[in-house]
Amino acid sequence: MVQYELAKEIQKREGIVAQEELVRVSGLSKGAVDAQLRKLVKKGYIEEAESGTEYYSDISDRELEKIKPLTIEEIRDHQ
Repeated sequence: MVQYELAKEIQKREGIVAQEELVRVSGLSKGAVDAQLRKLVKKGYIEEAESGTEYYSDISDRELEKIKPLTIEEIRDHQ
Protein backbone atom coordinates (compact mmCIF):
# COMPACT_ATOMS: atom_id res chain seq x y z
CA MET A 1 0.00 0.00 0.00
CA VAL A 2 2.82 2.40 0.84
CA GLN A 3 4.48 2.00 -2.54
CA TYR A 4 1.25 2.80 -4.34
CA GLU A 5 0.60 5.88 -2.21
CA LEU A 6 4.14 7.21 -2.70
CA ALA A 7 4.07 6.57 -6.46
CA LYS A 8 0.67 8.24 -6.69
CA GLU A 9 1.93 11.30 -4.79
CA ILE A 10 4.96 11.61 -7.08
CA GLN A 11 2.85 11.16 -10.21
CA LYS A 12 0.31 13.81 -9.23
CA ARG A 13 3.05 16.39 -8.63
CA GLU A 14 4.07 16.23 -12.31
CA GLY A 15 7.65 17.12 -11.51
CA ILE A 16 10.51 16.38 -9.19
CA VAL A 17 9.55 15.66 -5.57
CA ALA A 18 12.03 15.73 -2.69
CA GLN A 19 12.20 12.72 -0.42
CA GLU A 20 11.78 15.10 2.54
CA GLU A 21 8.40 16.19 1.13
CA LEU A 22 7.27 12.57 0.80
CA VAL A 23 8.29 11.94 4.41
CA ARG A 24 6.28 14.98 5.47
CA VAL A 25 3.09 14.12 3.56
CA SER A 26 3.19 10.40 4.40
CA GLY A 27 3.99 10.75 8.09
CA LEU A 28 6.43 7.84 7.79
CA SER A 29 10.04 7.77 8.89
CA LYS A 30 12.76 8.75 6.43
CA GLY A 31 14.06 5.17 6.48
CA ALA A 32 10.66 3.69 5.67
CA VAL A 33 10.10 6.12 2.79
CA ASP A 34 13.62 5.58 1.48
CA ALA A 35 13.17 1.78 1.44
CA GLN A 36 9.90 2.02 -0.48
CA LEU A 37 11.28 4.56 -2.96
CA ARG A 38 14.23 2.27 -3.70
CA LYS A 39 11.82 -0.57 -4.44
CA LEU A 40 9.75 1.66 -6.75
CA VAL A 41 12.90 2.73 -8.62
CA LYS A 42 14.00 -0.89 -8.99
CA LYS A 43 10.57 -1.83 -10.37
CA GLY A 44 10.64 1.09 -12.83
CA TYR A 45 7.64 2.98 -11.46
CA ILE A 46 9.64 6.09 -10.54
CA GLU A 47 12.99 7.58 -11.46
CA GLU A 48 15.64 9.01 -9.18
CA ALA A 49 16.83 12.53 -10.03
CA GLU A 50 20.54 13.32 -10.14
CA SER A 51 20.48 14.61 -6.56
CA GLY A 52 19.72 11.13 -5.27
CA THR A 53 17.07 12.46 -2.89
CA GLU A 54 14.49 13.63 -5.42
CA TYR A 55 12.17 11.54 -7.53
CA TYR A 56 9.86 11.87 -10.52
CA SER A 57 7.53 9.67 -12.53
CA ASP A 58 5.97 9.74 -15.94
CA ILE A 59 3.98 6.52 -15.65
CA SER A 60 0.39 6.48 -16.79
CA ASP A 61 -2.60 6.07 -14.52
CA ARG A 62 -3.01 2.63 -16.03
CA GLU A 63 0.51 1.59 -15.02
CA LEU A 64 0.03 3.06 -11.56
CA GLU A 65 -3.12 0.98 -11.07
CA LYS A 66 -1.02 -2.19 -11.47
CA ILE A 67 0.49 -1.64 -8.03
CA LYS A 68 -2.70 -0.50 -6.32
CA PRO A 69 -3.59 -2.92 -3.55
CA LEU A 70 -7.00 -4.55 -3.74
CA THR A 71 -9.66 -3.77 -1.18
CA ILE A 72 -11.35 -6.58 0.73
CA GLU A 73 -14.42 -6.14 -1.46
CA GLU A 74 -12.33 -6.43 -4.63
CA ILE A 75 -10.71 -9.60 -3.33
CA ARG A 76 -14.11 -11.11 -2.55
CA ASP A 77 -15.36 -10.20 -6.04
CA HIS A 78 -12.41 -12.03 -7.63
CA GLN A 79 -13.02 -15.32 -5.77
